[in-house]
Amino acid sequence: MSNFGSSYIGWDTDSHFKEFDFWNKRCDLDFNYAYGCFSEQQYLLESTKIIENPEIVDIGSATGTTYRFLRNKIGSSGFSYKGIDLSMPAIERARGLYPEVNFLKSNGESLHEILRSKSDIVYSRDTVLHQESPYEFLDQLLEITERFLIIRLRTRDHGDTEFDISKSCQMHYEAFWMPYIVLNIEELIAHIKKNKNVIKIKINRSYEVLGGHNNRFLPKDLYFKKTRTAETSMMIELDSSKQDGDIELIYDDKIQGHQLIKRNRWGYKNVIFRLISKLVNKQ
Repeated sequence: MSNFGSSYIGWDTDSHFKEFDFWNKRCDLDFNYAYGCFSEQQYLLESTKIIENPEIVDIGSATGTTYRFLRNKIGSSGFSYKGIDLSMPAIERARGLYPEVNFLKSNGESLHEILRSKSDIVYSRDTVLHQESPYEFLDQLLEITERFLIIRLRTRDHGDTEFDISKSCQMHYEAFWMPYIVLNIEELIAHIKKNKNVIKIKINRSYEVLGGHNNRFLPKDLYFKKTRTAETSMMIELDSSKQDGDIELIYDDKIQGHQLIKRNRWGYKNVIFRLISKLVNKQ
């Protein structure tokens, strides 16, 4: 039986699966380009070059898109992978696409309870912001990480974090209101630094106004440019042998994500890749 409350039941629906199945309709060239535009994917590839044959766990694996990206880029023999998601329709789709992979259903247990061990690389895209208690979830991610934690979330440069999910949320599929928490970036960094094993944090922020898009119901100041809200990717490096010393903080200013895709929308590679995807889907 699931331990999830009302804030999460919308993810475990056919509507959710269908909404995010669009990646599977893209040919490899189109998929690799678009998915690879996001900094978290580049951080993931970077971390796999540092650790030989890493164990990777994907929290919020959906239909296995991250596994596909890794397989396409470095080959399936270059890493071991496990995916965890709370959506049974998404897991069934992932298992059908990649029967060689172990995809697990989460029912609200702690991540440590599910995995029972740490992984070299923990990857979690767009999950922290949808938690009722984002810092508690972030701590769970850090707890199961041996070397690299790679996440994508939403941040704000100015103003306090609103943790009340009745004031900071997003409507999905005409039926469900789910948490949408935008964390103050300095508060977030300070929280991560509390973990005694953290040695480095790399951050990329893609600034955009978060209020007013995609059925979001957010605090009023998140509708203003001056609040400096962003889609934020982070690579957090840990070392269990760390004694003392400063934490290295790196700000990565490369244009990435949706902004990069929009900028190159009419570039010849992007146009050709999209045309190939359309032709493949017609067959």
